[in-house]
Amino acid sequence: MTTALELACGDTGSGPAVVLVHGLLGNGRNLQPLAQALANRHRVLTPDLRNHGRSPHSPVMDYPALAADLIALLDRHGIEKATLIGHSLGGKAVMATTLLHPERAIRLAVLDMAPVSYREFLGELLQTLEQMPLTEITNRNDADDWLAQQGVANSRLRAFLLQNLSRSDDGFRWRVNLDVLLKQRQTLTDFPDDEPAWDGPTLFLHGADSDYVLPEHHEAIRRLFPQAGIEAIANAGHWLHADQPDTVAKRLRTFLET
Repeated sequence: MTTALELACGDTGSGPAVVLVHGLLGNGRNLQPLAQALANRHRVLTPDLRNHGRSPHSPVMDYPALAADLIALLDRHGIEKATLIGHSLGGKAVMATTLLHPERAIRLAVLDMAPVSYREFLGELLQTLEQMPLTEITNRNDADDWLAQQGVANSRLRAFLLQNLSRSDDGFRWRVNLDVLLKQRQTLTDFPDDEPAWDGPTLFLHGADSDYVLPEHHEAIRRLFPQAGIEAIANAGHWLHADQPDTVAKRLRTFLET
């Protein structure tokens, strides 16, 4: 039996509950702008997944474990049912939670992710981060320069990755559990798709410029989530909620309130 962990979690707004789950190498704070956009009519929880952010570390990193953590989060906050929204890895986490615990979900929204096995996402970046010579890093500019030298050209992506860098009296360390994420990355790129379908209201939003949700993925989506709407957000990539924050927030508000 999977042992649930007590996740660190933000909590804002009031009304029907929404759980908003970040992606790989992220944390709940990444989604605060979206949480604030939804919090005028909803109570929005923004947890840090296990092995991320301020949440505990564990050698177990699979979708039943992530689902157990989210159900324990609902129990701890006295929430019987919630709308589950997740981006990227968080999208797979909320899909798994809905399939494994269908009685706890009211609605499901998935941002730029499908219930399929991918070749790999961010695996090379995980390896790059693990190789950073932390004992030689004296400030964040050093870390940023080092990532740029390793071929991470996108400054916004470097800033996203470096939010996982924490400084203490002993120097810099990674807040995210890189060792476990590297060991479990194949498990995370796959998806347990042998559960019965969930026929509740479901929305898949994806960036029109992203390749995470392609036409060939629609069959898998509708097999597990037969009521799913699948919509592309123009001029957006994988981080669609950062590329088009107003459009994504407006579409999610409509979905929540319909």
